[in-house]
Amino acid sequence: MHQLIFLCVSFFLALYLYLVPLPESLANFRPQWFVLTFIYWNIAIPHRIGVLLTVGLGLILDIIEGSILGRHAVPLLTVHLICAVGYQRFRVFTNFQQCFLIFGVTGIYLVIFYWLGTFFNNTDKSLAFLGSALSSAIIWPVVLFFLRFFRRKYKIK
Repeated sequence: MHQLIFLCVSFFLALYLYLVPLPESLANFRPQWFVLTFIYWNIAIPHRIGVLLTVGLGLILDIIEGSILGRHAVPLLTVHLICAVGYQRFRVFTNFQQCFLIFGVTGIYLVIFYWLGTFFNNTDKSLAFLGSALSSAIIWPVVLFFLRFFRRKYKIK
């Protein structure tokens, strides 16, 4: 039971960090805290993260952000598919290699997210949002260390 509580707390903290306002000059370099947490749990305990949880988390993000339902769920499902197929490979990568992987996966997430936003004309037409994927890749080792430490401490399996 405490494992489920910690999983919920980690997603809640990631959501909080995702919603913390940044100055306008740094808006395009906001790390994708929620996606990083989601990727970590998909790689660490893939048998616990399912499609229904993924859709539910995506819809929670949509509701909190006030966007169209499914705009976060579809990219999260794509990330879930990538992680479900390659989690065994991802685990043996070095931290440096995982940073490249995180850049690619969060980049895919952001491209799909902004592509869905263009249908409703509420996004700009630049590629500046990929700075968020870069900042996410840079902070990945910190997120990995923090979540791995607590996963081992609370014996989440």
